[in-house]
Amino acid sequence: MSPATIVEDLSSYEYPPQTSEKLDWVDLEALDLSKLSQPGGKRDLAGQILNFISNNGFFYVKNHGLSEEDIKRQYAIAQAFFNLELEEKEKYLANTAAGDFRGYKAKAKGDLEGRDNDERYNIPKFTPEHERPHPKIVLDHYEEIRAFSLHIHNNILLPLLRLFAHVLEMEDEDFFVHRHRYEEPGLEYLRYMKYHPSPNPLWAIGHTDYNTLTFLFHQPVAGLQVLTPEGWKYVRSNPGQIIVNVADALEFLSGGYLKSTVHRVVQPPVDQREKARLSLIYFARPEAQVKLEPVRSPLLERLGFQKDVEEGLGSVTAEEWAKARIAKDHRFRAGLVKERETEIIAGLLSKLRNTVIISIDSKASNSYGLVARLQATNDLNVRLWALKGLQLPLAKHQQQKVPQLLKVFRTLSAVLRSTMASSSGNGATVHTLTALNRWSVANKQLPVFNSPLPNNKIWAGPTIGLLQTQDTFAMGGWWHDARILAATGGGIEKEEPRAWEGWWNERIVELVQLSMQQKDAVTVLLTGRGETNFGELIQRMANSKGLDFDMVGLKPAAGPSNQKFSSTMAFKQEFLTSLMETYKNAEEIRIYEDRPRHVKGFREFFTDYNKRQNGIGGYPTRGPITAEVVQVADGATVLDPVDEVAEVQRILNDHNAVATGARGRKRLQIKKTVFYTGYLINETDSQRLLTLAQLPPNMPETEMKFHANNVLITPRPCNNSILEKVGGMGSKTTWEVTGTAVYENRIWAAKVQPVPETKKFYTENPVPIVVLALRKGAKPIDAGKIQNWQPVSKEKQIRFDSIVGEKVILRIEDEDPQEGEYESLFPNKSFKRKHAQDDEASIRHSSNSHDLGRESSNKRGAGYQQNNHGGGGRGGKNNYRGNNSRGGRGGGRGNGGSGRGRGRGGGYNYRSLDDVGEKSTGSPAANYNVAVAYEDFPPLQKQYQTPQQLVQQQFQQYQQYQQQMQGKGGNSSQQGGTGELQYF
Repeated sequence: MSPATIVEDLSSYEYPPQTSEKLDWVDLEALDLSKLSQPGGKRDLAGQILNFISNNGFFYVKNHGLSEEDIKRQYAIAQAFFNLELEEKEKYLANTAAGDFRGYKAKAKGDLEGRDNDERYNIPKFTPEHERPHPKIVLDHYEEIRAFSLHIHNNILLPLLRLFAHVLEMEDEDFFVHRHRYEEPGLEYLRYMKYHPSPNPLWAIGHTDYNTLTFLFHQPVAGLQVLTPEGWKYVRSNPGQIIVNVADALEFLSGGYLKSTVHRVVQPPVDQREKARLSLIYFARPEAQVKLEPVRSPLLERLGFQKDVEEGLGSVTAEEWAKARIAKDHRFRAGLVKERETEIIAGLLSKLRNTVIISIDSKASNSYGLVARLQATNDLNVRLWALKGLQLPLAKHQQQKVPQLLKVFRTLSAVLRSTMASSSGNGATVHTLTALNRWSVANKQLPVFNSPLPNNKIWAGPTIGLLQTQDTFAMGGWWHDARILAATGGGIEKEEPRAWEGWWNERIVELVQLSMQQKDAVTVLLTGRGETNFGELIQRMANSKGLDFDMVGLKPAAGPSNQKFSSTMAFKQEFLTSLMETYKNAEEIRIYEDRPRHVKGFREFFTDYNKRQNGIGGYPTRGPITAEVVQVADGATVLDPVDEVAEVQRILNDHNAVATGARGRKRLQIKKTVFYTGYLINETDSQRLLTLAQLPPNMPETEMKFHANNVLITPRPCNNSILEKVGGMGSKTTWEVTGTAVYENRIWAAKVQPVPETKKFYTENPVPIVVLALRKGAKPIDAGKIQNWQPVSKEKQIRFDSIVGEKVILRIEDEDPQEGEYESLFPNKSFKRKHAQDDEASIRHSSNSHDLGRESSNKRGAGYQQNNHGGGGRGGKNNYRGNNSRGGRGGGRGNGGSGRGRGRGGGYNYRSLDDVGEKSTGSPAANYNVAVAYEDFPPLQKQYQTPQQLVQQQFQQYQQYQQQMQGKGGNSSQQGGTGELQYF
């Protein structure tokens, strides 16, 4: 920090010693601000922020330009101020009743002392607007304080604001900076704060801050806690680092993406308890007239956060919000109200979390599992843990455990059971519904059970759409047929005895088990799976794991008024309405959702609900509720490819049995599309080969497609004459890399030769080639134009094995009696060749032929399917190209030898049961993105890495994954492959 005029009249301040108690500390990221001046530093910091910011708004900053002496000097000034006589300090009282925090606030006295045991002195911005009287100790050190405050604003706040704009992909990275101009009106200030020792275990109730960012400087006295999915955890104060937390204004401006995280202050540990706790805090706020409405951001638009703030609330300014919250806080501290008021202004609600927590983790596919815990402890904690994929009827012994049942919603398997007030036979405490007054959500991010999704490496995009609709097949589709879920892993006969080992999220299982052990807790599960088809199966799955739920709900065919639910989302919203109407004193609910569109849907639902509770567009039924919807990461698994196709074939068999002779129903058939025939390379060797691709260091990852998956034979199905030349399907060949080349900085390839060199081979390229990587827009067929190959050193002469096979994708279409086997390979009949031909007129290349034929190069070039393209092979307009392999769910990764093929990625073709419309909506597949990813290993998982870093990282991850799967034994050994179908 720049030197300022220093008056040497202060007693020095020394930090209290660290506590010796073992506390449960939260893990927080530390942002190194010095990286902002380094090449690539901003990109690295942005990637770091993206890893945590949507779930947790607390983090550290280091290398911020303030020394420990600078900070201790401010503590010394604060210490001197608080040592003044109360009469002197009260000359500078803040008008908190009017929403003004500038100046002094004393701690409460008498009966109110338990509510408020801290003193504060807030020093506003050093601008003409905020000129006001100060005590002598402040005026004597005015320049020091001013320099300290300006350093925070200019050298810490503004760089962070630019960094957040960069994270949000905003065109103007100074957007937030222009709304935090120091010289403009606004309520930004530095706070000196002193917590006095108190026997009260809670010194500051759980809350969020109402500014933009809050900066808390090093203080070893432990007391600050942050609310995490696992509950309250201490925030460690590290020397040389500033604790930063995102506050309300930034959450509003980001449409809810940047999280204003709940925190509180508790009584310090025993060895620090008798000492007062000094705090040094800087509150950064937007300019007074900045409207708290979401900014325009490509990232927010993609994630569905753009319209988080209720329509009409955009007129609330930063100053109005801050003053309203300060005034409400004053009313509580002054004893004018008994409870803190949650509605602040214009229907906007504050987040106060001290008594009840409710958690929902809405997981992928069709299920939004719900496990509720009514944990009637002294502070009335209530948690609603959200789990995916399990639902079962209420067990009889659980019925006996619940003293009195309340009918909440008959559609939850006809009844949802809740605990009501009464005395328990075992002496456990139970509470009435009216005792519950705050609900919130803590997220576990992963489902308790990983339900499989349709594998987009197996099925074409339109077929994935068909599979997930209920009305395409006579007996229902993927989410409606219990045989799909029963086929998970090795199938129910093998998996049930071993309790589906490896398919559970054990961390969440432990939470459920803890809930089960509590006599005063009720455990609930809610899902969109149908009660008729899935009740018995899910009960067997839960019983095998020893999970004993108190309440359970499966989606019924019709509601209590015989209404039909247009989607699972509609069903869940109906459930949430009933839940809130039952627990009328609950003040807060927080939902964690993993799909951007459903995040938006839940937010709009709660906005409309609260408008009605405020008398806008409806009649209040219970009063508004503080609702927060948080987006979380998703995940996906798939079945063994052979098992998956077999189960889908059974669905088709059932359908065809009904469709035969039935009006309006057509018989369906699984057909395959062949992209190419080649010498297929396994994924382990693909990773080794990818290390040969020397990519430019600054190449954006979105520019690249990684291959290394085959030596091309022909870009279409093989005819018999070619098959004879390559030794038939399943024939094995060993290859060795002899050279590498880069073509126009767009194609990276390796030249190979068979081992031994005399072994016969066939390829339609001039020489055998492995395409390693492609730049966006490049075509694999152009690798045949490479003429200059660079020899490789001995250590790079990689040897690898291959097997002749076809790369295929399957599709479901109507049966066509007029269609031959060859014609069935093409999804678009208008582009099918009328007769299969050998194309002997075209020049083909074997081990004795190395000239590129014109017809082979020009006419067949368009048929070559590159690695991350998919869909229609050479089938005319159904040759779906250009898919982003990092898109929706459905397991684009596959993770090598795992039969489950866990992972994210794949195309934007996944839709869950929540998206399924009613039968009257017409063709269900019309709205699907027909792009489909196949053979997309390695996935582009992480942003802000170069393609070369990605190659190396994926190779290492794949090796680790292989080791993990070998350690699991049964699952990996019984199922091989990549999660794809390959025909040999």
